[in-house]
Amino acid sequence: SLHADRGGPMRAKSTAFLGGIITAMLGRRLVGASQPILLVAAPVLAIGLAQLWTAISSQGALDLAVAQRTLPGWSLAMPIDIAAGAMLGVPIGLGWTKPTEDEDILSGD
Repeated sequence: SLHADRGGPMRAKSTAFLGGIITAMLGRRLVGASQPILLVAAPVLAIGLAQLWTAISSQGALDLAVAQRTLPGWSLAMPIDIAAGAMLGVPIGLGWTKPTEDEDILSGD
């Protein structure tokens, strides 16, 4: 198709970046004061497991499927792209969801 090859590596990095921001926001909401390194590792682990599942469940040769681009787009992201996006996105997401001083006073912390 015409748009199959547009923005490949940059799209993967920006998607991982947005995924890191969403991970941090969900992590802050669900866990509160968790260790940020665990939040950075979460998208890498999730995509790694999804890629492993895709590799195990694919019917034909995996290298041929990658070359022909018949796999889902998210499964073609490189681990370094996911790690870089998470390392950039998680701190930004944590900064955006940081409690304000008024919320700290009300909670008694």
